[in-house]
Amino acid sequence: MKKYLFFLPVLLLTVILSPVTSHAADTWSGGFSSVNPIYYNVHTNDTYKNNYIVPAARNWNGISSKVTLSNWQNSAAAIEVYAETTSDPDLLGEFIPYYTDNFGRHRDTSCYCHTWNGGGDLIGYYDNMNKNNMTDSQIISNYTHEFGHSLSLGHPSESSASVMHQGIQSIGPQSLDKSNLRKRWGY
Repeated sequence: MKKYLFFLPVLLLTVILSPVTSHAADTWSGGFSSVNPIYYNVHTNDTYKNNYIVPAARNWNGISSKVTLSNWQNSAAAIEVYAETTSDPDLLGEFIPYYTDNFGRHRDTSCYCHTWNGGGDLIGYYDNMNKNNMTDSQIISNYTHEFGHSLSLGHPSESSASVMHQGIQSIGPQSLDKSNLRKRWGY
């Protein structure tokens, strides 16, 4: 009996500390309170905007009746989109969400679990995309990936094809991405 009592705490600790693998890991609990429509504002030249950013955002429209990404050149846009440079040679892009509370505006990059009432910055790092000789379709895919993050999609735990996997690719939203988007926001 004493032998079993020793293993009980070890078993409980193992269960508590073990990572849980599920579709919930593919989406974040935080996000905008509504994504129909969600407006984005582009801060780059028109060629870059029209060739890469607008097509990337449109890739998510029509998957769920509850999700619409729309370009709106206005200060009230929820997502600010940039094409910038970075000192991190491995970073192709990122989405930085913000939430506000009584103490101000904060980044929600530790847990992605707050309501993003402070908007978000979506950044594509064109210097690294150029260094990697990324094609037009790969750049669109990279921005599509970052817009996916703005819709509360994380990096998937499954090995299926997904625009939300990290790395250079030339795809738009795949079956897994569409399924995760609908699970997060509805049909």
